Amino acid sequence: MPVYEGGGQVADEGWAAAVSEQHGRVRIARPQHYRGRLTWQRSARHRLVCWSGDEEGVRRDPQDVRRDPRGTFSLFVALRGRARVEQGGRRVDLTGGTMVLCPSDRATAFWHGADFAALALIVPEVSILGRWSPVGRPTTALDRSAGIGRVAFELLRTVWDERATLTEREFDTVCERAVDLLCLAATGTRDAGSSHADAVAVSVRHFVEEHADDPALDGPAVAAALGWSQRYVQSVLRGAGTTPTALIREVRLERARARLEQSATTPIARIAAECGYASPGAFSTAFRRRFGVRPGDVRRPSRTPGR
Repeated sequence: MPVYEGGGQVADEGWAAAVSEQHGRVRIARPQHYRGRLTWQRSARHRLVCWSGDEEGVRRDPQDVRRDPRGTFSLFVALRGRARVEQGGRRVDLTGGTMVLCPSDRATAFWHGADFAALALIVPEVSILGRWSPVGRPTTALDRSAGIGRVAFELLRTVWDERATLTEREFDTVCERAVDLLCLAATGTRDAGSSHADAVAVSVRHFVEEHADDPALDGPAVAAALGWSQRYVQSVLRGAGTTPTALIREVRLERARARLEQSATTPIARIAAECGYASPGAFSTAFRRRFGVRPGDVRRPSRTPGR
């Protein structure tokens, strides 16, 4: 199945590169004889990473973000040991009862102590912002000890334990359900009207993610397929901070970027077609406008598929 799992990475000269491949360009301060391990499962849309090791400090500075923008959100949850995340003047201590959801393209300082282990779920930012649109995209602490937060945490832990048995479609499906739960936990209590609008927005997003490879997909097609008026779908997505056209474009581009990162050999024109673009030129223009680089610039060495 086209889901990849990377083996143990010993923290030598390649450690920062291994971490950067998962989380974006970072700089790491660590003891000379540091040892750590990264294991991950990924699809074209989601990554679930297990990170363990000795004490270290990790920084993602503004220049790192500019050089390697990711367009993702990351959920960090400690499984063992102590850690903290600092973003935008806010500090969140990761304990047995707390996890944190944060945008990847923001200056970040991350520290963890010795004998540390954590899970990180990395998803396209469009998956978060279509369900939950907070002002300023804040770094958000979530309670993993009870309620919806605990359900989300237990789901992710189960996905990790069962990763070798999941197809790519199954892996994506359960990760999407985890994102639903995380955004529900972040949103808190909403009135009935807002809750219905949220549910419609989620349904629209799921439909777009399932059919983004269809070049004919547009706002009217989405509304007709789901049985709502085009005006209502536009209104719901406007409340979520997007539009049908922008949502379709974002899903396609995020999917294309993930596939480019996974393979150094698949022709760009083929990836463009698989992601719903009728022409490589239109794809290249949209990609560069979104990410600031050409499609070929984000290529990474392909990994050996594993189960």
